[in-house]
Amino acid sequence: MADSTLYTNAVAIYDFENNANATKGSNLTATGSPAYSTTGEAQGTYWAGALDGGDYFSITSNTFNFTGSYSVSAWVSFSNLPYYGPICSFYYSPNGSGWAITQDDDYSLRVQHRQNWSDTNYDFTSANFTTSTRYHIVVSHNASTNECWAYVSTTSFGNILNTHIDAATDPGNDAAGGTLYVARHEMSDTNLQGYIDEVCFWNSAITSTDAEAIFNARDGGTSWRETGAAASTSSSIPKIMNYLRQMRGN
Repeated sequence: MADSTLYTNAVAIYDFENNANATKGSNLTATGSPAYSTTGEAQGTYWAGALDGGDYFSITSNTFNFTGSYSVSAWVSFSNLPYYGPICSFYYSPNGSGWAITQDDDYSLRVQHRQNWSDTNYDFTSANFTTSTRYHIVVSHNASTNECWAYVSTTSFGNILNTHIDAATDPGNDAAGGTLYVARHEMSDTNLQGYIDEVCFWNSAITSTDAEAIFNARDGGTSWRETGAAASTSSSIPKIMNYLRQMRGN
């Protein structure tokens, strides 16, 4: 099958299959001594963990131009809440601009945008994160509609969060070429304690349909990374057979 549009448009994907190599994009540099574990519910064989709060991953590249619309998808399990829940962040320190996605200290999901060292926080307070639960977390910021969407799922798509907050403030427009962090909130100097897997980034806003496709591919389901050409062809066979019967008068 061919690559799906969603996969093609991703600027970086990290599957953490016993390494920090990129499935798409540039390889991450590990800081600390992150491990790769088969414990729990990894998307593949491994995921990154158990991270102890001193471990994270980073990469600096001009590929990462997260200055307007952007999206992030990740599978996360928290080990120590409420103070060690960073998921990822992007920061260009010379101009104090970027964004961060984290579990905040009231167990909510926080999306933070920074422009010229000034922060705007978007808090999804009904997340109510708990430890030792695998979450699929998608944040999609649409700079055209000024909306920040959050989809958080465990047993079914969007069962924890499927909502948006009006977000007129974009991450700084001078943050291109900054540093991307996984399992770290660079602006607050905190790191994740827990597990993280299949972290994906886009320089655009993805849709709820996209987010649901990624969630539905959990645990060996149909991959969101390939087109559904074969499935579409198979589903059309009954229609073709019915048409032939009608032509024969049966």
